Amino acid sequence: MEYRGKILFSFVNFDTHIKDLKNDLHGFVDGLPDELIYSEETEDIIKLIQNKYPSKIPIIDHKCSTTKKRTDVPYNDGMLGKKLISGLEYNFIYKFSGSGEYFLLKPPRFEVHDVKADLYKDGNTICISVAVMDQEHNMIDEYRETMLRRIMLCLDTIRSSQDIIIKEEYNIIRRRIDKWKQMLSESEEISKQFGYDVIERGDIPEHFPLTVNAEAINVDIESELKESEKKYFLTEEGYKKIISIIRHTGIAIERTPSVARVADENFLRDVLLIPLNGILKGKASGETFNREGKTDIIIRIEDVNIFVAECKIWNGTKRLGDAIDQLFKYITWRELKTALIVFNKNKNFKCVVEAADKAVREHKSFISVNNAGIKGEREYLLRDTKREHVKIKLTMLLYDVS
Repeated sequence: MEYRGKILFSFVNFDTHIKDLKNDLHGFVDGLPDELIYSEETEDIIKLIQNKYPSKIPIIDHKCSTTKKRTDVPYNDGMLGKKLISGLEYNFIYKFSGSGEYFLLKPPRFEVHDVKADLYKDGNTICISVAVMDQEHNMIDEYRETMLRRIMLCLDTIRSSQDIIIKEEYNIIRRRIDKWKQMLSESEEISKQFGYDVIERGDIPEHFPLTVNAEAINVDIESELKESEKKYFLTEEGYKKIISIIRHTGIAIERTPSVARVADENFLRDVLLIPLNGILKGKASGETFNREGKTDIIIRIEDVNIFVAECKIWNGTKRLGDAIDQLFKYITWRELKTALIVFNKNKNFKCVVEAADKAVREHKSFISVNNAGIKGEREYLLRDTKREHVKIKLTMLLYDVS
């Protein structure tokens, strides 16, 4: 007896296949519009993705058609060695649904040997060929079933392994969508309260006031601070509103990389200033966002800096550390809320995100980090090395315009 056909399940690494599948899923999610994320239930979005990327692992119809023809069959005649004798070649033709590419995958967890069959060019037919001597005719069904079981074992192993991995990946996607929804919901709340709509891009919205509070200064540090520095600070609610506006503007810039790719830091900073000035208005004396120096974005209340941001194009970890040092120049009170907006023009954005995070963690002012749960975004707590009581909240937002 001899099985004929091409060797299956021996060409493509399973881990490579899974990596490609994950990239396809997340790439599709990345392209979903905000309107869909905001308006549809998470599970409905998951169903949309599953319909776009259904399981394509073959399901074989066990009904087969059979053909046979005369052929020469190799036979080992003991001491005389191998020779060819007359016999029959049976071809068992099965239809299957799904993708024939899975017959090329190496199943995880075990090595495959001697699994042979031919895939027809129509893309949904597989043929098991068995050559037997005439006296082996009554064994042909057993030989056919043996090869079919080997093929089914490989497919079932691939299916069960892929299902477990992709099920967990869909849980990750659910969490991504939920965080995305939360971010859009916060923006919608701003829209309801202050007339700024980040989903329906309409007319220029009305200004809305920043939330600032007065707070007494502790006696032990009072002598270190000027009178003008004792009056205002930015509340956490106001800080989140500012970061949300920067976030949406950064995403919009990221979606038009052809413009951002040739822009310098001044241009990118000015783009960020447009929605900030158009939406937010300082509470005291009508102060609004202004720029100072080369790339700084500053909010002032009665000459007190309550928020400072730096806009940078990624140029290595040293320059990022210099940007953090620059932020310290504007510290006017024991706590300052800040942002560092970084635009990446390099190809490997993931490596840039990791390098930027490492640079902040290794900075001499670093205290702790909080993963914001949003792609390319981290929140850090820093300390002024010259004044231990001064703490800085820094949100770093990175955008890929490569």
